[in-house]
Amino acid sequence: MEDFRISLHRVAGLLALGITALFWLGTVTTLFIGGEAVVAGMKLTVLYGIVFQLTALLVAGLSGRLLAINRLREAAVARKLKRMLAAGAISFVVLLPSAVYLALKLQGGAPDFPWKLAQAAELVAGAAVIILLVLNARDGFTLRQEKARP
Repeated sequence: MEDFRISLHRVAGLLALGITALFWLGTVTTLFIGGEAVVAGMKLTVLYGIVFQLTALLVAGLSGRLLAINRLREAAVARKLKRMLAAGAISFVVLLPSAVYLALKLQGGAPDFPWKLAQAAELVAGAAVIILLVLNARDGFTLRQEKARP
């Protein structure tokens, strides 16, 4: 049973990180080299795809919490849990509303100053989530290696 939970946690965490990174890189790329239609398409992709990112993040967080139930006093585990809460909060409070706003705003016309401000916030928040998830993956590998040692 534990092997399934570990596998689920790994896959969900990697999916959350991968989707977030793809959206971030796709957004940056389209903003610099794409026209208005390409940017609008990317924003629509992010809007529809954020459901998968949030689901993966939620599964990674919940499975991590279950795996950590007997290790909550360990410093690395506590750091991972705090980071995951921060990544989840940023995703739900900044990334989700930004994805909705940015996609819908472009359907009605060209980007204006509030759109650009929201886009900047989304990029900063996305980068923060990526950093938090990379740090969690690093600590997860370390914890797994420590547990495997005799």
